[in-house]
Amino acid sequence: MTEKFTTALRKAQTSEQIIEAINDIAEYVGMPRYTYWTVNMPGRHLKDGWSYSTNSEKGVAEYLAMGFHMIDPVVINAPKHMAPFAWGTEEYLAGLNDEEMKIFTHAAQYGVKMGIVTPVHGPGAEFAALSVMAEKDETEKEFLKKFHERSMFLGAITPHIQEALRVMLNADEIANTAAKLTAREIECISWVADGKSYADIAEILKISRNTVITHVNRAKEKLGVNTSYQAVAVVMQSGMGHHDDSHPF
Repeated sequence: MTEKFTTALRKAQTSEQIIEAINDIAEYVGMPRYTYWTVNMPGRHLKDGWSYSTNSEKGVAEYLAMGFHMIDPVVINAPKHMAPFAWGTEEYLAGLNDEEMKIFTHAAQYGVKMGIVTPVHGPGAEFAALSVMAEKDETEKEFLKKFHERSMFLGAITPHIQEALRVMLNADEIANTAAKLTAREIECISWVADGKSYADIAEILKISRNTVITHVNRAKEKLGVNTSYQAVAVVMQSGMGHHDDSHPF
């Protein structure tokens, strides 16, 4: 059954397609409500995260407004775990202080009682987690009985979600970053990709060699890279590389 979901994630190219795959995964384990978050994605120029939740928008807004995300033991402790873990059970709640208990009292107002968090540790400081929530009518006894089977499946599939996001987010970042370049900067980088020297490019474009160097240096600065070859890699990956082929070389 895992193959069905991994195939869908491999083919996913947009946030919407990835979310649809996560929806199917959550439905499959009988826990349709979930939150997915990821931070510190490597290879990105911006270190912002990505998150999505099927929880009540009102409930999430209140959760954030009350600052619960700053003290939520599930969120804070998730990076310390290597395997899926249960939260919201009697045993789990027994270890919380009064302030932390307010989070779960608030969540209960929106039908959220128990759940499973599956952590994913990636390269460097990259971290992600999928937190799926039990239906409000599911008893703790039923939840614990199903925990092992659910956690085994989620532990196997969640890294594939993160890989799909990594590919999608890096692709978006590359395209957005390359879009900052001017047409002339892209043209110069494209000729560099063809192996042309700065002197060759200057003759092709009928501009000075120093102007070519200026365009390439500005492109490198905008792309956040150190060499012209790194700039070539970003522009080519973005699909924006182009030039006029009617030249004498």
